[in-house]
Amino acid sequence: MVGTHFDEVIIDATVAGAYRRAFRTFGGSFGVLLVAGTLAVIIGSVVGWVVGLALQAIGETQAVSPIATVCNLATQALVVTPLSNGWQYVCLRVVRGQGAAVGDLFEPYRGRLFVTAMSSLVQALLVALSSLPVGIAFVVVVMTGVVPLGGTRFSEGDVTAFLTTIGPLKLSGLLIGLVAVLIPPFIVSVRLSLMSYLVIDEGRGPLEAAAVSWSRSRGSVRLLAGVTVAGGLLIASGMIVFVIGVVPALVVFFLAHAAAFAAVTTRQEADQASYIERQRKKDMMW
Repeated sequence: MVGTHFDEVIIDATVAGAYRRAFRTFGGSFGVLLVAGTLAVIIGSVVGWVVGLALQAIGETQAVSPIATVCNLATQALVVTPLSNGWQYVCLRVVRGQGAAVGDLFEPYRGRLFVTAMSSLVQALLVALSSLPVGIAFVVVVMTGVVPLGGTRFSEGDVTAFLTTIGPLKLSGLLIGLVAVLIPPFIVSVRLSLMSYLVIDEGRGPLEAAAVSWSRSRGSVRLLAGVTVAGGLLIASGMIVFVIGVVPALVVFFLAHAAAFAAVTTRQEADQASYIERQRKKDMMW
């Protein structure tokens, strides 16, 4: 785990700066990124395949059965989440120029497995909770306004009849409501997107990581959201140009997101150091 980083590498705290850093470091660490990413995918796929075979062997063919649910949750907590966080840690070390190694992929398994799993659960719960108020209001409005419970019934796939009945005004409100439902969880997920780095790189606990991610991302929401949106566009472009282009696009996105975290952390630590220095000089004057 690393302490202070602001004197190691300075990363431009903008979306363009994060992606410049990502593209700049992609080529130099291509081998490590390729092996670590491939290894994570292989391990996750093999474990998922073995769990599927085991469930079939005991006659659990239902995807939503209690045993299958427990096995899938265990796989997520013990394999998928740690490897995902380990991959992000590899990307973080790459953009910081800290000599990333394939072994960094398994950093969550070095005494941080439980914390990693719990932080992922906390993050998922907070994002889900953020959508509840607007979501409930939206459902109530739809059920009582756009589509009354005792009103017209539409057959499955009868989209034209539905749109004709509700009219353009209600349709506009419906679309605006859908967008409004998505905004709160998106913002919360952006504010909490630093949690995985905080857990592995700084040794934070689940709740502490959530609180620190929320506070550290204050003033950097546009940066983190911009990196995320740009990453989505980059990945979509990779799919359009050539399906295999998705892979390098994903890697560049993770590098850019790690660079954004490094930039935000660097700026905060530099500000703290500057504040401490000002306070020290002020105390000396007195």
